[in-house]
Amino acid sequence: MKKYWYLVPAVLLGILEGFLAHDVRIGIASVILIGFFLFLKLPQRFYEHGVVQAVVFWGSPLFYFVVTEILNLHFPWNTYLVPLVLNYILYALFALFFSGIFGNWLIGLYVSSFFSFLLGGVNYFVRVYKNSAFSLYDILSVRTLYNVLDGGMELTTDWVFAAGLLLYILYWIILSKFIGAKKKVPHKKAGVVLRVFAIAALPVFMLGIFNGKLLQKAGVDTTIYHASEKNGFMVHLFASYVDSLQEAPEGYSPEKLDELKALYEQKNVRPETMPNVIVVMNESFSDLSCFGDFETDVPVMENIDALSENTIKGYALSSVFGGNTANSEWEFLTGNTMYFMPTGCVPYQMYVTPTAPSLAKTLSGYGYHCVAFHPYESSGWKRKSSWKDLGFAQTFFLDDYKESNRQTLINKKMTDKANYQEILDYLDQADKSVPQFVFNVTIQNHTGGFLDAQNQLGYRIHITDGVEGKYDYVEGYLTMMHESDAAFAYLISELEKKEEPYIVLMFGDHQAALGTDNAFLSEIYGKNVDSFSEEENEYFYWVPYVIWANYDLDETAVEGLTGLNYLQNILLDKMGLSGSAYNTFLDQCREVYPAINAFGYYDRDGKFHSIHENGETDSLLKDYYYLQYNNIFDHVNYRKDFFERH
Repeated sequence: MKKYWYLVPAVLLGILEGFLAHDVRIGIASVILIGFFLFLKLPQRFYEHGVVQAVVFWGSPLFYFVVTEILNLHFPWNTYLVPLVLNYILYALFALFFSGIFGNWLIGLYVSSFFSFLLGGVNYFVRVYKNSAFSLYDILSVRTLYNVLDGGMELTTDWVFAAGLLLYILYWIILSKFIGAKKKVPHKKAGVVLRVFAIAALPVFMLGIFNGKLLQKAGVDTTIYHASEKNGFMVHLFASYVDSLQEAPEGYSPEKLDELKALYEQKNVRPETMPNVIVVMNESFSDLSCFGDFETDVPVMENIDALSENTIKGYALSSVFGGNTANSEWEFLTGNTMYFMPTGCVPYQMYVTPTAPSLAKTLSGYGYHCVAFHPYESSGWKRKSSWKDLGFAQTFFLDDYKESNRQTLINKKMTDKANYQEILDYLDQADKSVPQFVFNVTIQNHTGGFLDAQNQLGYRIHITDGVEGKYDYVEGYLTMMHESDAAFAYLISELEKKEEPYIVLMFGDHQAALGTDNAFLSEIYGKNVDSFSEEENEYFYWVPYVIWANYDLDETAVEGLTGLNYLQNILLDKMGLSGSAYNTFLDQCREVYPAINAFGYYDRDGKFHSIHENGETDSLLKDYYYLQYNNIFDHVNYRKDFFERH
């Protein structure tokens, strides 16, 4: 019976695999595979062959990469080529490092493989819970355990985790076959040199990544959609951390924070009746007439243009163009600005923590129930975890919408009208004794497919002025804007019927990328957009906003251009509410710098100042920088009571 000893661990591990996968078939298959690998024994000389040992050692990093990507819920062969090579190098250097530390290649592989499995397993659970990859920032802010346990979250597994564990079990069994196998031992001095090299290679490479910006020079981009999958988990883990680092601004200190805290106090304004609030950040919603006048056969935004009673309209500066929607979302909800952030970063992916200030937290302090809707996947830009950290009590994504609304599509994306219907249905069922704050990010106008969409609709907005048929893609885009305008008209028509007070803010997140049809913008502006000055280039970041209420609203318009970071203050003011001390500061800042984005700001005289002018030397902008740095990066001296109502 001793010869069949391997059946015991095979059965036990198979039971574990079946339990983790919630599938008896996987458990049975695991028993067979584990038993086979335990039983299999090749001649000793096979395990002692130098080529075999080399294949195992240098093949192991590739194995770690493949299994880690499986646990990253990603097909490893879809990784971009350069990051794939860098991933392999990192895994190989870890294997060399531990081999050098222990003076044994086999122990080095055991330790590095356990390290890889542990990292991949943690990432798997974080992905399942947060719909985003694990980051070093999770460790720094001690968030992962908090996120998992908060609210009684269960750590569930499926066949993916079971498969990852099974592959490592089989790998460890293979390594066990090499225990006791002889290997060629280098000369003593040569062995010392090799160990030193093996140990030093990893930190030297990491220093090259951190200080030499190796990953950035290699084209690794941490801001792209699904960046951890396209870059591979290990490379993205380190690259995203490097991108997230930011030094404190010159002159920053706890004493300076206390000085600012004394200067700006929260106001205490509260109306007798607090309206329900709906904020819509409309995907790619923009007004191309900011570049110049043009005519169409049908008014593009005839409903919004016709609004006048209890309505305020204007333009705000976004910090993104054609994509990176989450940055506009972050600026609006937090009051922070991309002006002070590292170039190319996406704060939702790196910096949002449970201490982050937000409009949702401000309104929660007034007794609002805060919910967020997005008719698409929850994986986009870490919204699921970010929205929770920003204070939303409930979040609704595509799978949470009613089937009838999920099936109302244009170009495979939910229409604005169906999206609004979901919100209206929610409000009908909501507790009427509690004011509601609904934040909504739409999906209908996501860049691309505008021509296909107009074919589905059966009509097209045509540009006249003698250029009929010249700019098909622009006409497709304008057609989608027309649809969004009609959907917004439907939303407010339904809210007009309600007895409860409602205020609605809709704004665009960014302009749409028109590709080669940017020639249209050159034509209506009267200058080639490729030769725009820095100030003229700001036109690409203008987005419209409209505030409407079904009750008497102070219709005093906001003079001139503003920034998305100030929109929450404008909304609170129109609601008759005050925010935190940070909101008080933002009001002061808006008076001096009414519009700001990632590329510069306008002063009160309407003069544009590029970010290259180092404008933060101005005292008020410096104060803004200090406060923003404190609420994002300084977890030791964080002035919580300044950023939240109390």
